[in-house]
Amino acid sequence: MKKLFAGLAGVAVAAQVAWAGGTVVVAPARINLIQVGMDLVARHGVTLVSYQGEAATAKPLIHVWNGKEWDFVPLDAFQSGAFLPAKPTQTLVIGDEKLVPEVLAPMSAWAGKLQKITNLATPELLNSVGAALKFRAEDWQWFATRYNMKAEDLNAELRKGSVYDHKIGKPIMLRREGPLATTGSTPPPALLDTTEEKKTEKPATDTPAVK
Repeated sequence: MKKLFAGLAGVAVAAQVAWAGGTVVVAPARINLIQVGMDLVARHGVTLVSYQGEAATAKPLIHVWNGKEWDFVPLDAFQSGAFLPAKPTQTLVIGDEKLVPEVLAPMSAWAGKLQKITNLATPELLNSVGAALKFRAEDWQWFATRYNMKAEDLNAELRKGSVYDHKIGKPIMLRREGPLATTGSTPPPALLDTTEEKKTEKPATDTPAVK
């Protein structure tokens, strides 16, 4: 139990740090993607935003993780960036043109460097996020262990020579090694009743036990 509380406290602190700027991750409210997002909150202090809807959805449901629970974000507040105390340095948007609601496009005014990640497979997702967040070697190894993957050094041969002879590029790539370990994560916001009186209800979240 003590380990569980300690883990939650770490997530809360990381989320508070993110408010000063840094990176915003906007992801579909899918359990596997939110699990990755929560790990990024804990390890890299990103601000995690979830959305429910598709490209043509006029009023997608949007929530931001405040370190303890999911807060509902009105569409206009998201479009203007008013839900954030400060503009981020960069924003990573997960989803392709068929998935990301078109009404989210005004985020480009506040997003900083905007990067779209269209491949939702966990290895490719982490490779893109890792490059954007400049993962260190220990980060790559942590995510590889967490998601049962293999961290492969793409420049192993180049490192045998002089650094003056070769331009060292992207150092690490994660590859699937076996079945994904089901370690549990905070579930994404539940679907909300879209009737007028319930638009701003907060989604229920259950904190899983640490195994």
